[in-house]
Amino acid sequence: MEITIERYIEQVIAGKIYKGYFTINGVRLIYEVNIILPIGPKQPRRGKLTFELKLSKGTLVIMLTDKEREFFLSFLRSFITEFYTHDINLVLRNMVTHESAPIMNTSFGVVSTGICDLTAETCFMLTDPKFGCALLPLPDESAQ
Repeated sequence: MEITIERYIEQVIAGKIYKGYFTINGVRLIYEVNIILPIGPKQPRRGKLTFELKLSKGTLVIMLTDKEREFFLSFLRSFITEFYTHDINLVLRNMVTHESAPIMNTSFGVVSTGICDLTAETCFMLTDPKFGCALLPLPDESAQ
């Protein structure tokens, strides 16, 4: 089933914490991602980035299964990387550090909207009341 998904991202701490939202079928889900790079010798995943995801609907925090977490992170990993390395970010950093530019504490975000083809299983997952996206896949015309 093809649906439109809107994503918004805002940098809280460059390279570490990002927040934003997904809008899926008119339902807004708020997220925060904390990126961790374990570097200690006793860290089991030393040197591998870990993305911690917190998802909520309004003020209600949503507990995610591993499969649900992976679904949402699949939309965020590349989005965060693109956001962090995007030219506008470099321009803003250069503007802030330029001698004649005033030093300012600023935050900005990016909205991305695209069409996503979801499997029936994913639509069913997003229909769960904790997400409330009410996606019903259309019957497969070839099966008729």
